[in-house]
Amino acid sequence: MGRRPFPYTLTLRANGIWYYSISWTSGIPRRLCESRKSTGCETESAARRYVQKRIRELLSAPAPQALTLAQYAAPFYTDRCPHCLRVGRVSDETRENRRAVLERRILAAPIARVRLSDLQTSDLAEFRGSLLSSGMAGATAKRIMDILRTVLREARINRVIVHDPAQALPRLEQIHAEPGVFTMEELHSLFADRPGVWSTEETWCVYRLAAVLGLRGGEVRALSAGDVRGSICSVTKAWKLDRRVGLPKWGICRDIPVPAFLQRELARYETLPPDSFVSGRHKSSTWYTQRFAEALEKSGISSIDARGRKRTPHSLRHTAMTLLVAQGVSSVLIGAFLGHETGLTQTQKRYLHMMPGDMQAVTEALERVWAP
Repeated sequence: MGRRPFPYTLTLRANGIWYYSISWTSGIPRRLCESRKSTGCETESAARRYVQKRIRELLSAPAPQALTLAQYAAPFYTDRCPHCLRVGRVSDETRENRRAVLERRILAAPIARVRLSDLQTSDLAEFRGSLLSSGMAGATAKRIMDILRTVLREARINRVIVHDPAQALPRLEQIHAEPGVFTMEELHSLFADRPGVWSTEETWCVYRLAAVLGLRGGEVRALSAGDVRGSICSVTKAWKLDRRVGLPKWGICRDIPVPAFLQRELARYETLPPDSFVSGRHKSSTWYTQRFAEALEKSGISSIDARGRKRTPHSLRHTAMTLLVAQGVSSVLIGAFLGHETGLTQTQKRYLHMMPGDMQAVTEALERVWAP
């Protein structure tokens, strides 16, 4: 007679992390036993404690048929997330973003109180309809539904439910609302006086940097006095969800040229206390949006461009790119200047390291388009 299997097994993977499989001999029903999952631990003793705790959790958990969507989704996008542990490549920033959406939009909704085993495709369609009928953008509704789909897919993979009701629900087409752009006349009007339509000198400089250098809102709000040194602006950080500072989008840090006219303008600003430069006090995304809307209203410039597109602070970045394209600057230079992830081949991404001196064409184009 063979020896009874151990309640669980541990395996050390090449990445230095211990993975586990739980056997039915632990007392857990076979359909709930977990196989080849990460403990997130680098030592065997810690991994054993992790698995033993996990077995106790599974044994004390309510029967799967009794779980509501809220109960099953509660650990998602935390350090106990079954999806993150399975795929193993979800960044902290993505986890924070999705956790915030899950808590605000799904766990607080009536659908969260429905038993997981009772969920039907019609329930998901009704939930999606309620999101869209509230005036929510299609792209935002799609993001919420994609998170809900992930929860249900994991429930199906882990055999908590037999059928995934989201499989029969057609996906929303992802529609990106294209921001409006400004004409050069409108840009000159916005920055004609200092501070002019902007509330303070500091605010004028924030948006002047965003308009000329095409910086993202999170990037320009994270700038400090030491990041702008004469002819060079170092873009190495950005605000993330207004709670912490991290790397710029796609993790692309860059040193970009500052044209001569902007250097002269910033030199006047250096007479102010250094700690008041852009991010001496944290500027939230709400602050950034509100000051932009106030400036448009004071200037009399419409919030809708000639093609009917809504103008947002990000329109300054789109306008900067449009102007550079119109000046014949190459897409590679524009991508390096703006910190784009796309538009480069894998070889270029690995070996192309643009320095400010390599972007002379960008500097010359900026001088031309911003000439009075």
